[in-house]
Amino acid sequence: MKRARALLLAFVYGLSSIGAQAGAMAKISIFPADLAAPTPTLIGAAPAAHAASALPLAALLPASGLVNSPLRPIPGSAAAVPIEPGATAARATIDMLREMAGPAALRRSSPFDGAALKPDDASDPPRLSPQPAAETPLKKAKRPLYNTFLIGLNSAMLTAATAPVLWSAAPAHKFLYTLNAVVLLFLAIAVPIDIGLRIRHRLHLAAQKPSPAPSLRRTLSALMLGLVLGGAIGSMPTVYEGPIVQRFHAWQDSNRMPQNRVDTRWVSGGIVEDETIKTLSANPIGRQVLDELRDRGGVIRMPTFYVSKMPVTKYADNSSRFDAIYISQHEIEKRGWTVDEFMANPTFQRRLIREMQVAILHELVHSGQNRSAPWTPGYFTYSLESEYEAYLKEHYYVFELLKADPKRHLFSDEELILRSPAANLSSYLTSLGDSYQKNIHVASPAMDAYLAKVRSDMPTHRVEVFVLLSENARLQQSPSQAAIYMRQARAAAKEAGLPPPTLHTRPTQ
Repeated sequence: MKRARALLLAFVYGLSSIGAQAGAMAKISIFPADLAAPTPTLIGAAPAAHAASALPLAALLPASGLVNSPLRPIPGSAAAVPIEPGATAARATIDMLREMAGPAALRRSSPFDGAALKPDDASDPPRLSPQPAAETPLKKAKRPLYNTFLIGLNSAMLTAATAPVLWSAAPAHKFLYTLNAVVLLFLAIAVPIDIGLRIRHRLHLAAQKPSPAPSLRRTLSALMLGLVLGGAIGSMPTVYEGPIVQRFHAWQDSNRMPQNRVDTRWVSGGIVEDETIKTLSANPIGRQVLDELRDRGGVIRMPTFYVSKMPVTKYADNSSRFDAIYISQHEIEKRGWTVDEFMANPTFQRRLIREMQVAILHELVHSGQNRSAPWTPGYFTYSLESEYEAYLKEHYYVFELLKADPKRHLFSDEELILRSPAANLSSYLTSLGDSYQKNIHVASPAMDAYLAKVRSDMPTHRVEVFVLLSENARLQQSPSQAAIYMRQARAAAKEAGLPPPTLHTRPTQ
């Protein structure tokens, strides 16, 4: 419609301009008798004012209206009327309009839709876009400072979460706990900040204008801000491990029946850790176990201690997931204390560690096993060999305690730990297998070498064990028990081809 309206308006306006001049002429014909006769120019046939007024409108004519629909020829039977000089303005105007609306003029003045003009399209004008060119959509603005901040944040979080494991300050199992805690903290801290920034960005998106690239100082500031925040988030699971794990166990208890709750509580203050290091360091086997807990800088990294409800037959337990040792609540209560009193009294804590040092050593052996490389055979399973090592080191630990103090009062479980492997090592290992039927056998070169050394040293070692037990019984005013142990020592020496042992007593103080 727009094209037809423009064509009609231009054509009528041109004819009206010419009609003012042609009205005074006697006879006017639109077409000359001889079409080949020369046609006067538009400027010479009509006033310049009328011609100038027609040209701007002629430029608005669409091409396809004139090019694809040429003027209809005059029928041959029509009589031609001669055109007098000065009366050819109409024909000149039409020729001018056709020329200005032709393909050449169209290529110079019409908007092009981007199609390539082929050589065989010289006679046809390019295609015109039916609609005006759409405005360029607003592109998503880049945020270099925010992206730099995110790079620093994620890098620092990942580094802080993996640093304890890579530094041998925590077992690889603990990385899962740390990663889960970091994700939760990230969701609680960083995600609201990110959402707020995105909302602010969306609200001001339409008003944004192109801005220059941020300076180096601002870029480094954004990076440092991300590193600081990421480092804080990544280190929180390690710095606040005790409260976080305690809260986790409280959440677990909320889904249990009252009789099945464990009531785990974190032992804070560091008294238990310090007393454990002090007590075990006085024993050669204890020092070996503590050495397994040293990080790459040589610092002993103790697991976290908790108090928890567990069966009466258990003294303590170990968790590789949290790198933690759980002390049985029953061990506290049977000494006449409440858990609250134990938590608030450093003297009670030191006494408990000294009296439970053998059980604590057993759990620390498992902590050292957890600090080994993840590719160690049996690392991700509960292997029977790991229990072999823990119980045998218990045995050697008590042996060293008795060697250092022959008159030491041995608890019943300590005497059993010292005597059972010496009586028959194979039967003792078999009984452990019966007690830990859920644990699987794992072939480990390191454990095979350790057990081979224990078996090779046992013939001589068992003689020393029974001699020490005999001496301890005599010092504890139990001569009959001392005689029994001495007979066992002599039988073991005879079986090993060693000379009969003699009792070397120490003076009683």
